[in-house]
Formats: sequence, C-alpha cells, structure tokens
Amino acid sequence: PDLRPALVGLHQRENVDVAVAVIDAMRGTGMELSDDAARAGVELVEWPGRLERLVAGNTDVLIDAAHNRAGAKALAAHLRDIRWADAALVFGAMTDKDATGMLQELSETVAAIVCTTAASPRAETAERLALIAAGIQGHPPVHAVQDPLEAFAAARALSGRVVIAGSIFLIGPLRGILR
Repeated sequence: PDLRPALVGLHQRENVDVAVAVIDAMRGTGMELSDDAARAGVELVEWPGRLERLVAGNTDVLIDAAHNRAGAKALAAHLRDIRWADAALVFGAMTDKDATGMLQELSETVAAIVCTTAASPRAETAERLALIAAGIQGHPPVHAVQDPLEAFAAARALSGRVVIAGSIFLIGPLRGILR
C-alpha cells in the first residue's frame, strides 16, 4: 500500500518502508492484513515527544527525546529540513548517554544551546553539559541553567523558536507544563 506517515521527519519514510516490508512478509505467511489497517496504523499514529510541535505563548517549540546520537542526528536533519537554524536548544542528558555525540550532531543546527539538568538522579549537570558543548568546534553560544523551566525561559529569551531535546526525563516534565 502507498502510505503517508503521520509522524514527521525524513527518517519516518524509512520507517514506513520497513513497516511495508514487514506487512508483506506477514502476508506471505498467510496472515491477513488489510491495506486499510496498514494505512490507519501508519497515517493515524501519534508519538508524543518525537518531533512534536507546540506553541507556548509566542514561542514555537519542538520537543524530541533524541536521547542518543542517532536520535540527535535525525533531529538535526529535521531542523535543517524545516529551516530552524535560528532556534535555541534546551539540552539535558543522562550521565550514561553520549552527550558529546548528541551535541556534536545538534550544535551545527541551532543558534544557541542552553544546557540544563533533567529531573533524574542519573542526569548530567547543566555545567558539565555546557563544558561538553563549549568543547565542540564551531559551537554556537552555550549557556548553563540548572532548572529546566528556567532553561526554557532563557532559550525563549534568545529565540522565538525553542527545541527541547536530549532526554525523556527532560522533555516529559517540560511537555507537561507547556501543553
């Protein structure tokens, strides 16, 4: 079936291609799957916190968990695709994640980075993340703001577009407040 993904991002087309291959394989085993069921599954799906757009007052917000380098790379591709180079990034990550890799992917696609500490005992500190970001060649201006809501306010003061990414522990609480 010809399917149009409800989820945004260039990588979602690849995901749909995989889904179609799985559907074809399942049909090959005799399982009955209608084109309507496949279409509904792909075209009606919602995934909160994955390239999710919100408006908070006069600020456009894009929320994405992007908790590893591959996720950050997909987010960076999407930011380039939608031309959000003027956005400020609110970034938080866990100590056991590749913050350097994530920030390397994202630093070229935003105008500023505001590092923060997510609400988790495993969270990397805003200060440590800011040091990592500042160590990336060609990085945009970098700020450290401990509290995530204050980090959002700082990012909002820098740009009318804010990206929140790096950890589910960061995006979840902020998403709840901003919605």
